[in-house]
Amino acid sequence: MVKTAWLKVCAFMLLFVFMAGAISLPTGVMAQSGKPTTTHTVVKKKNFAQKHPTMTGMAAGVAAYKVAKTTGKNREKAGGKKNFAQRHPVMTGIAAGVITRKVAKDSGKNKK
Repeated sequence: MVKTAWLKVCAFMLLFVFMAGAISLPTGVMAQSGKPTTTHTVVKKKNFAQKHPTMTGMAAGVAAYKVAKTTGKNREKAGGKKNFAQRHPVMTGIAAGVITRKVAKDSGKNKK
């Protein structure tokens, strides 16, 4: 009877050591691997232009249109020659709006 109690205690201790090793080994290996143990990705908070790229593009287009028109009038009054943007302020405004929208939309994406 003494042998069976001793065997039971040894078997229990062996089982306990095996389970402790089985549980702690994977976490120790994952900690040493250099890879994150969670799959959670960090997402940065978007600013206003990234949240609303169309509105940002429209505002930039209107601003570029007004600047081109105003500088064109001032240059004409001074007797100078207008450049392309001042001769075509509508096209300038549309181009500025489209480019601004694209830049705002691309900068809001999560890059890995």
